[in-house]
Amino acid sequence: PPAAGSGRPRVRPRSMARSSSTSTAGAWALLSHNGKSARVVSPQTQSLLWGCWALATAAVCVAVPASSFPTLAAALQALLLSTALLPDDGSSAIPHCVGFTIPFIAFKGALYGGPWAWYTLAYTFIGFPLTDLVCGVDLSEKRAAAAAPGPFRAYTLLVAPVVLFTILLAAHVASSPAHALTTLETIGLGLGVGVFSGGVGMVAAHELCHRAQALEVLSGHALVAMVSYGHFAVEHTLGHHKRVATDEDPATARHGESFWAFVARAVAGELPSAWRLEKERLRARGLPWHRNQLLPSFLATALLYCLAHALYGTRGLLVVATQSAMAVLLFQSANYVEHYALEREAGPTGGHEAVQARHSWDSPARFTNQLLLNLQRHADHHTRPGARYQELSVVQGSPKLPAGCARRAGAAGMRGALDPRSALTRPARPADPTMVLVAMVPPLWRAVMHPRVEAHRRALPAQKWRHGPSPGKVGERPAGG
Repeated sequence: PPAAGSGRPRVRPRSMARSSSTSTAGAWALLSHNGKSARVVSPQTQSLLWGCWALATAAVCVAVPASSFPTLAAALQALLLSTALLPDDGSSAIPHCVGFTIPFIAFKGALYGGPWAWYTLAYTFIGFPLTDLVCGVDLSEKRAAAAAPGPFRAYTLLVAPVVLFTILLAAHVASSPAHALTTLETIGLGLGVGVFSGGVGMVAAHELCHRAQALEVLSGHALVAMVSYGHFAVEHTLGHHKRVATDEDPATARHGESFWAFVARAVAGELPSAWRLEKERLRARGLPWHRNQLLPSFLATALLYCLAHALYGTRGLLVVATQSAMAVLLFQSANYVEHYALEREAGPTGGHEAVQARHSWDSPARFTNQLLLNLQRHADHHTRPGARYQELSVVQGSPKLPAGCARRAGAAGMRGALDPRSALTRPARPADPTMVLVAMVPPLWRAVMHPRVEAHRRALPAQKWRHGPSPGKVGERPAGG
């Protein structure tokens, strides 16, 4: 509104605008971290607090036996919720270790038996959204971490041996007569391990495949080989990042495309795409066929299956196959959510415009980004693919995922969640895992996302959209509305 007696609109200072956007996080989140008035806690104190939390969590995971699994599940959920009280300005790598609780839930749930063998799915798709709700959002720029990259790099290198050990241990437990798991319990265990190898392992592989150091590259390729998706590193770096938000990209979901149709298209399209890209690389550099980067990954996957069968029989194979399927499904769900219905405009010479922040859906959810190595700061990742995960920031110009899918209930809550204007004014709720569940139900996904997509497109009235509607400017009623 105009200032009294001035006749001119008041201009909000840049710092106030940022603070105001932070306060609107209350639309779905209970807390907002690292705002302008946040109390500064030294990096040493943060590491100490998070170290104490990690030790307490490890003690609970080890000390509570499988026979008391409900107690373990409740205790770990409480510990996750307690992280809302811990400061995190990005200077410590310990917060990213929250995903290491998943294997304990998977193993001890399977040993407890019955439906609890599948509890990892509830822990992930109910417990994690609840933790996101309590922990809230973090809109800060995590540049504090850039000065000390060592611990962050060490964490990503630690993931590969932990994931391999987890897979082999699960195969051993599933085949052991001493545990006598049923087939359904074995599948539940495999799915739980897949949540870990996908939600932690594939995410670490995603980070490592962007690096140039030999050990990091090797670890990244090993991780994708463990989930039977060895072509990911080539397709992602040479394909997806160049073709994102175009029809040539198998990993970009089109407007109106269901999650299940997208997963089928992406899985079927990424392998031949990676093979073509690698052949082109070899030809351009004059390298022989055996320098193909895909071959070692495929060989490593085959060796893993042979080892699992030789040591643990058909149950071992079932575990490896189940966790692979779950891991790939989870990562493809992230692709679906992060780029759904976003398009780069075709250029006059036949190419496409440069990748910009508006070509990725962002989420500043604090816990989700701790778990997924800031993967939901996705717009910054695509505009700066060389930046390490601890350096990524929330980009204010990126479209935001909708608020309120997990906690809003009733007609009033749904109306707020589906308000198209919130696409341009509100911080997001988490893309994973809440939006993953929404994506798996296509009618619900369309009800939640299409108003937001329409609002995003109305803000770009000059762009010609290849899929779906081309609404008018913001403020105009859509045709037939």
